[in-house]
Amino acid sequence: MKKIIMIFFLLLPACATLTGDSTQIVSVETPFCPKAGCELRNDEGLYFIKETPGTVTVNKSWNDLTIECSKNGYSKTEARESSMSAGVMGNILIGGGIGILVDGMSGSGYNYDNAIVHPLRCTDEEVAEQEEIEKGYQRILEKDKRKEGPGKEESAEGELVSG
Repeated sequence: MKKIIMIFFLLLPACATLTGDSTQIVSVETPFCPKAGCELRNDEGLYFIKETPGTVTVNKSWNDLTIECSKNGYSKTEARESSMSAGVMGNILIGGGIGILVDGMSGSGYNYDNAIVHPLRCTDEEVAEQEEIEKGYQRILEKDKRKEGPGKEESAEGELVSG
């Protein structure tokens, strides 16, 4: 019995609810658009960073964290997945389904990236540069299609078929 109690107390710190927090500090940087404003959201709340680089405390969740940054009429949205923390594994060993349920409901069993580099571009030069890159990519795709020869088309599955 003493061994069981000892093992229990050794594994107890693995429980994310007891050792973790339901909030997390997240920093956002927009290197291609300094001083942009960002809105972060998940199913637990809505959070604001007035100016990048900046930090905000968010409530953890098993759902993705959506980050929308904007400046000078330019805006870009991206999502970051939450990841399971190591403490959740302790729940599998100790608490089973109950421990996982508690960590999932409190959010303490999940984490987001601590530092997020957002790809927002907010100057005409940077946006034009990105558009040129995309146009160049499209030209390469079109050139490859021409190399395939006349009378050949792609099927819905992306395979070449003779026409």
